[in-house]
Parts: sequence; structure tokens; C-alpha cells
Amino acid sequence: MAYEYNNDSEEEHAYEDDYSATESTTLLHNNNDQQASHDQNNGISWYFGVFLIVNAALGAGVLNFARAFHNAGGIFVSTLIHLVLLGVIIGALIILAYCTDKKQSANFQDVVYSMCGKKWQTINSLCIILYMFGCCITFFIIIGDQLDQILICLYGSDELKNWYFDRKLTISLSSILFILPLCYPRRIDFLTYPSTLAVIAIIYVVILIPIKYINSNEENVHVKTRPDHWMDVFTVLPVICFGYQCHVNAVPIYACLKEKTLAKFTKCIIFSIIIVFTTYTITATFGYLTFGDKIDDDLLKSYDSKDASVLVAIIMFLIKTYTSYPLNLFCARTAIEGLWIEIRQLDSYNVQKFEKSRRIFIVSIWFFMSLIIALFVPNITVVIHYLGALAGTFMFIFPGLCLLMYAMNEENAIEVINSDAINYKRKKIFLFISVFYIAVGTFIIGLVITQSF
Repeated sequence: MAYEYNNDSEEEHAYEDDYSATESTTLLHNNNDQQASHDQNNGISWYFGVFLIVNAALGAGVLNFARAFHNAGGIFVSTLIHLVLLGVIIGALIILAYCTDKKQSANFQDVVYSMCGKKWQTINSLCIILYMFGCCITFFIIIGDQLDQILICLYGSDELKNWYFDRKLTISLSSILFILPLCYPRRIDFLTYPSTLAVIAIIYVVILIPIKYINSNEENVHVKTRPDHWMDVFTVLPVICFGYQCHVNAVPIYACLKEKTLAKFTKCIIFSIIIVFTTYTITATFGYLTFGDKIDDDLLKSYDSKDASVLVAIIMFLIKTYTSYPLNLFCARTAIEGLWIEIRQLDSYNVQKFEKSRRIFIVSIWFFMSLIIALFVPNITVVIHYLGALAGTFMFIFPGLCLLMYAMNEENAIEVINSDAINYKRKKIFLFISVFYIAVGTFIIGLVITQSF
């Protein structure tokens, strides 16, 4: 196999030296998918793929969007920015779908490798590991917040002082019981049915919040109609980036589809984003209208947990969080495995022989490390701002780079020269789109990091 993107002979030689390890990595992630191609029953339908992508995207953002609307200057301004970014986000997912379809990659880092080379793959893997680790921490924090509200409702706030209701203990025990067993399976489609349950749980929350607004008795609700300063409009960016980051998860979900076609994958993406956009818009708008500037960073904490309907919503969101953590750990695990195989230069035999023990080791270390850190982090806002910057790399930078390298590939250049003007025009369009995505991603990441500091 040869890749035409690099004309430097020394780099080509280095690439060939590293190929055996990378081939082993690809073999590790493609093995089950090759089997699935022979047995259509092993794949999932595109509509189950929708549930997986929705579950991957919907997370702490549901709880944080309403506060972000307030910080950015109100519903109109925030929704406008939301809509503008939505088109760019969908475009990035379609770019990834296109690149995945061309190379039949098994995961996000394989797409980056096949399009951009080993160095960018390594950078991408490190970004994935950092981002997913932060996400996993936020899930534990959310679990703690929801469990505290449930216990206050059932036993009263004074009982939380007892050791057996201590936040650190309840998070640890419930997570070991409900999350850890879901993290060990080899393939991501194992989570199809838990993800379906999670989406149903979110639907309940989306229905409840407008109903609570209609029946609200809140007084002196102050709602912004414009930002205090024009720069405030950009404070919603990290929450949007964090809330829509399903790009890393989308590629392995594609690898599990029964029909691995660009048309099916694009349909899956569009339906997923429509559901996610509707969910965020409804919960943020009606949640903010209900509480105004008194809205909590965690939306559900603004409501009275002693209300039975709110208590059910808290339990529903807790279920959703339990099923979201394994999706993120799966993507992190594949990135860590890839780096491990590269560093150790393992051959295909050793990759397969020690796959199970390596998977169990990575999952166990990851789970308990993220759990321990989460026990000492105060709230999700602290984590989300920095995660928003990392999310921008997956949503804009890497899709842009992949399309750029594909357009500049020598093989494609030869095709352009030997074909008609339509192909040449297509190449120019690809170059323009890729530069646009890289520029947008660089701007957003720089802005988010500046805001965080």
C-alpha cells in the first residue's frame, strides 16, 4: 500500500518502517468489522446508528446550555450562533463520512492516518485521549449531582452528612455497578440497546422542561435580550462544541453499520444532528425562560427534586449518563491501543494474542483514574470550557486536514489532470472547504482558550 501525500523520500522510508505497527493497529480495529461484512446480522441498521450518535453527542451539554444562553446574551443571540455553527458541524461530519467511505477506516484516528499520515495520527490520538478523559470526568460529576438530588428528595439534606450517603461513596459504588461492566466489550455496537434507552430518557427530560415553564410560578425572572458586551456572544461556543462533539464516535459507529455506504451514513448523521439540535434548543430555551439569571450551571439542579416529575427526570438523565460513559471510553481505548502498538512495534500475532488482557487493563486503569479525579472536581463548568477547545480539533481542524490532504494527494492530482474540468473544479472546492474548516477551527479554539484563562 502506498500513500501519495508525501514526496520526501526520507519521510516515505520512515513511513514504511512504521507501517507494520500501524497495520497491526488497523487489524486490531478492523477484525470484527471484516467478520461483520460476511455476516450481515452482525451489523446494525442506520437508525440504530442514529441512537448511538445521539447518545454520544447528548451529555453534560443538555444541562449547561441554558446557563450558556444567559452568559451569551439571551435566547435570540445564542440560537443564531447555534444555527450558524450547526451547518458547519454537519458539514464536518459529512467530510468525515466521505473520508471514512473512501478508506473504509475503523475509527477516527485511522481516518487521520490514511489521509494525513502517522504524525498527525499520533497528535490526533493524544487529543482524543485528553478529550475523552475530560468527558468521563464530567459524567462522574453529573452522576454525583443527580444522586445528591435523589437522596435529598428521599431522605432530606441532613442525611447527606452520613458516611453512607457521602457523594464520593455513592458515585464510586453506582459507577462500578452500572458503568464498568459496559466498558469491557470489544465492539461499540454492544451499546446499541443501552443507547436507545438513553435517548428515550432524554426525550422525557425534553418534554418535561417546557411543561414546567408553562406551569411555572417563578417570580422576578430576569431574561437577557442582548449581551452585556459584544464579546459575550462567544461564551456559548465552548458549550456548543462540547455539546455536538460526536465526530470521534461517528467513525466506529459507521464501521458497525450493516450497509457501509456514504448515503446511509449521511442519513444517520443528519437525523442525529436534528434530534440533538431540537433537544438542546428546547431544554435551553424553556429552562432559561423559567429561571432567567437564577439558572444553575446544572439545569436540573434549578428544579425542586421533591417534585415527582423532576425526580423521574433526574433518574432518566442518570440512566443516560451511565450509558454515555462507555461510548467515550471505547474511543479512548482504541486511541491508547493504537499508540501502545506503535510504541511497542507489535506484530499482528501479538496484537491479537494479548488483545483481551490489554483491553481489560486499559479500561480498568482509565475508569478508576477518571473516577478518582472526578471526586475532587467541583462542577462541570470547570471542565467543559477546556473540553470545548479540544472538541474544536475533532469538529473542524482534523476534518479540514483530512479533506485538504485528500484534495492534494498526488493520485487525485493525476486523476484531475487526466479528466475533465469537473474534477478540477471539485478539487478547488475541496481545497476551499478544507481551508475554511481549518481557519474556523483555529479561531474557535484560540477564542475558547482565551476565554477559559
